[in-house]
Amino acid sequence: MSGEHVPRVTLALPRGWRRVPLRPDGVRRRAVDALVARPRRGPSLPGPAREQVRSELRRAADTAARGGAQELAVAAPRPDRVCPLPGSLVVTVEPAGVPGTGPPPDGVEHAVVAAGRVARRVAERPATAPDVALPLLAVDYWVSLSGPDDDPGHVAVLAFATPLVALRASVLPVFDAVVASARASPGGRAGGWAG
Repeated sequence: MSGEHVPRVTLALPRGWRRVPLRPDGVRRRAVDALVARPRRGPSLPGPAREQVRSELRRAADTAARGGAQELAVAAPRPDRVCPLPGSLVVTVEPAGVPGTGPPPDGVEHAVVAAGRVARRVAERPATAPDVALPLLAVDYWVSLSGPDDDPGHVAVLAFATPLVALRASVLPVFDAVVASARASPGGRAGGWAG
């Protein structure tokens, strides 16, 4: 859909999380390098661990960019500081009304957050999955972004993942709060899920 205005979603992130710009490729690569660079003060990750983190983060950022994501955010703890919530978030925005852009028919609950009613799916992904090193709590949200006048708008999909599976009851309110902070660029507004 060329020429179509796709709203940009902005969010308040948990403390210790950083945004990774996805475009252009060179900016994405430099942002990943900066996240895992040796800090000026305090301890740092050993070289091999730092390279493994860099490789995994590059792979995640490249996958998000190829998938058309607007944003990737990750917990970026420093070895000398505590990061209260390890995890990641990928934000994609698709036109409303296109098959496959809404929430799946099963496994979805409706959550009420400040932005309104949103669809939310919570799933545990075991470490036995080919792309999962640790068990993960995966939490996906679908937020309607209504457009001006007769424009059906867009759907923002916010996909969170965290290894804190056992702390599900504590993590969900934090993710709900991030979703509640969602704001769309001019021409659209974040709202609830009507479906």
